[in-house]
Amino acid sequence: CVYAEPRILAAIEKLLDAVASVAPRLFGSRLRLVPVMDGATVQLRGGVGLTSFLVEHPPVGGGAMGCVVALDGVRIAYSGDTRPTPRLIEIAHDVEVLIHEAGGLDNPPAALHSQGHSTAGDAGRAARAAGVGQLILTHLPEDDTVTQLMLDEARAEFGGPVELAKDMVVVAP
Repeated sequence: CVYAEPRILAAIEKLLDAVASVAPRLFGSRLRLVPVMDGATVQLRGGVGLTSFLVEHPPVGGGAMGCVVALDGVRIAYSGDTRPTPRLIEIAHDVEVLIHEAGGLDNPPAALHSQGHSTAGDAGRAARAAGVGQLILTHLPEDDTVTQLMLDEARAEFGGPVELAKDMVVVAP
């Protein structure tokens, strides 16, 4: 299943048609495009709840979303690609873990914000404002010297535990 905002699902269908994809034939009824609306929760297998919310990423009104995943009282939020937005803080309030994209440093933030992305400082401020337990930065540049500075910047703004996302790591809130 692909869960997405209806505008994104329409774009996926157009893309599959445009490239004459065999995906619909290969997957048959297993390929389901499921619309989700801002703030709505859908139930997934195993009792997992998925709440999607709109974020601010170009194109304006394009349907980019973040989400909160909940299971057995534990909630983890994922920002998706977004510039700073109060909606994320509202939805991620008191989650155990916030996974927030961060494309660079606060100085200067304008270039990242204009592309629909956040700085490490933005992520730290969002985590602090939302009262989250832990912050994990993702969508990072490949320059290790910059990512260390980003980690420091997010920690200074948040004041709580901050890590860099790594492939195949299990997150335990």
